[in-house]
Amino acid sequence: MNIEQEHGGGNNSKGVIKLYNFGLRMGLSHESITKVLYLMESFPNKIVPPDVLIDIFKTQYN
Repeated sequence: MNIEQEHGGGNNSKGVIKLYNFGLRMGLSHESITKVLYLMESFPNKIVPPDVLIDIFKTQYN
């Protein structure tokens, strides 16, 4: 996602759809994927720390 933005692709719908499809194939919920994409905007360099990601996915599987 960050690579697309650096190369002028921006937050386009094709890229977001690909990310959702990839996440869904990995067994992630739509809600978890949405939360990660939303949180990306609030972190420096749009990189969500691993502990935050783990908490999101723990919540999904509990």
